[in-house]
Amino acid sequence: MEGEQQQTELASARKGLIRAIWSTSVAPRFSSKPIMEDYLLDRSSFLGGDSTSSVASGGNHGNSEHPLSQRMVPELFQGSIQESSNLTKSEHDYLEQLLRSDDLKSIRLASTRLADKEIFPAAEEDEERRDVPEEKPANATLSSSSPSFSSPKDNEDEERNTPSPKPVQRRDSQVQQQLFQLHEKASIMPSTILKRMSGIAAAKASRPLFISHVNSLTQEDEPPVQRYDDEEEEKSPKDTIGVMSSWNPLKDLNTWIDGSEGVEVDNEGTPEISSPTSNPFKILGTSANDTSCHPHVLSPPLMEGLQLFMPESLQEHHYWLKYSLVRDGPGQLKMLRHCRASQHTVLAIETTNGHVFGSFTSQPWRLTSTKGYYGSKDSFVWRMRRSRNEEVDSIVEQILMESQMDVYPFTGRNNMVQLCTKDCLALGHGELQDESIGTNSKDENEENQDSESESGPPHDFYGLAIKLDKSMRTGTTSSSETFGNPCLVKRESKGEAFKVANIELWSLTPHETEDEADRAEMRSLFLEEKRLAESNLNLIEILVGGAHI
Repeated sequence: MEGEQQQTELASARKGLIRAIWSTSVAPRFSSKPIMEDYLLDRSSFLGGDSTSSVASGGNHGNSEHPLSQRMVPELFQGSIQESSNLTKSEHDYLEQLLRSDDLKSIRLASTRLADKEIFPAAEEDEERRDVPEEKPANATLSSSSPSFSSPKDNEDEERNTPSPKPVQRRDSQVQQQLFQLHEKASIMPSTILKRMSGIAAAKASRPLFISHVNSLTQEDEPPVQRYDDEEEEKSPKDTIGVMSSWNPLKDLNTWIDGSEGVEVDNEGTPEISSPTSNPFKILGTSANDTSCHPHVLSPPLMEGLQLFMPESLQEHHYWLKYSLVRDGPGQLKMLRHCRASQHTVLAIETTNGHVFGSFTSQPWRLTSTKGYYGSKDSFVWRMRRSRNEEVDSIVEQILMESQMDVYPFTGRNNMVQLCTKDCLALGHGELQDESIGTNSKDENEENQDSESESGPPHDFYGLAIKLDKSMRTGTTSSSETFGNPCLVKRESKGEAFKVANIELWSLTPHETEDEADRAEMRSLFLEEKRLAESNLNLIEILVGGAHI
């Protein structure tokens, strides 16, 4: 009797999970919801087979066919449902595996998580699926013409292969690909590569840090260069720049790693450069040859520099690309689907003018129903000092440019770190009143406001360090009290609008392979009972109340 009761509870839990999966992954239209629900419960079409149909239906139908399953379903479902990629392939595979298990507690927990609309917005609320591009391809067809139900993997592949208007033409990324190749082949930190390639013993990518009056943690522009022999004095870095253009860094690094040449030692014969076995961070989810993500926004030198400002517990973690606008397509909800299981993330934005900036946050990016701010004091915003549109003469100069950044940490002036609503994604709040930081003179401001008011909307984004609209194609940046930062694309400006060339969202993970990292995130997303803890971390709403935009 006890065994029968346990099987009954297990069957009921599986039925509830399938119902939650359907509610999350399929957007019903017209009156097809009861039909679709009955079909999924009785036929287990989510699993793609009949092996568990009796379990999914609670054991009531056995192997008998539902009267609508074969003859009437194609006619009733044709044109009456909308396929959705609201579940990623990883989520789909994990839930399918969970449905085939006998883990009653985990099945119930997963059903509860799927019902959380902040994490899994209902498919009918996904406005991205309803947006119709102004220009459709000539060969476009209606996806609802087929009665078959494809997996989220099929939907993702279809989205990636379907022609869609790109925000801008992709820039050339050959030099940046070399940076990824160097990192993958040499297995050493970018700063060590820079030291080896520049040939100067004292040149380090990680230079002395100081805190300026504008709250920016920066690197010195021109650190002192120490020459260690007369022969080296004959060749300055400027003299070697032209040679580096024709030099094959990959080949040179091979001989260096093999120990055959080029190892610099001190007076006692000890190598001054760190060992290649120092296990630097790995880059997961993409590679130098991943043309679907070209051009990457983050580069290995940028990654290393950013990691220096993260909490110590994350400084040996690895970078995992979860979302790329050029690969996955634009749209805020689309990005949120890919990163909802990630806690520590780096947002990286590149504008059409070549400006690169972003943020680091320690709370997952999720829709907040109350429009309140949340986040942690570990967060910061950052910017690359030079535009990528500036020409460089060598890969050495490229590494130097990618290594120069400003970081603006949390100031404590307010708790308004992250904001994520259906309309926008934003970081920071509160316009800086200090006129010495990132502002024009009064006359210049009045002139700019007069000229811009004639051609554009009012500047209601002042005080937001970064703001992206829901299309992820445009955004704004200005000074903010939260991070004490100036405008991130033009320091002398009070605030600027920008057009997006590419956006990336990277997750920090302790796992060295994508499969391990994926399994860990799926367990955390569906099984860990920490939603209450996450809510308690929202100090803004609990203590002072969130600001609204």
